[in-house]
Amino acid sequence: MHALFASAIDHAGGKYGVALLSKEKPLSVKRVPLPGSEEGRVLLIAEFDNFVAASTHFSLTQQDRVASAKIIIEEAARYNKPLLVGGDFNAQPGSETIELLNKNFKMLSDGVTFTFPANEPDRCIDYIFGRGFRAVRSQVVEEPVASDHRPLVVHVVAE
Repeated sequence: MHALFASAIDHAGGKYGVALLSKEKPLSVKRVPLPGSEEGRVLLIAEFDNFVAASTHFSLTQQDRVASAKIIIEEAARYNKPLLVGGDFNAQPGSETIELLNKNFKMLSDGVTFTFPANEPDRCIDYIFGRGFRAVRSQVVEEPVASDHRPLVVHVVAE
């Protein structure tokens, strides 16, 4: 198992950011800073032989989220491979951010099942988007302990 981490901020004597776990060793890894008025935000991109995977955590402000979505779209255009990008987008279905991502990628998670807060979810703000993949199954794991968000699991096949 290969663990990848991109730090967004220093926090409580350590680092706070996003991570990716993979069975394969990546060919390359890239950390892309994203707008964050309230705190640093980041996009982690890992390129593999046959696909690209990315993880992110968007800002709490709409302006920053839209700008971050545009950065993801620009970064994705650099790769001529199937791509997955998932994370906490801090945006609900139908928002400008999610609509922008939907225009450029396929939403692979169901996009409606509540994911936050984990103990009693009342909104969907976590998603997995892709290009070159089709979702076979998508679910939100009913696990309120590991995070303040419920985990998303999407089984995909290449198109």
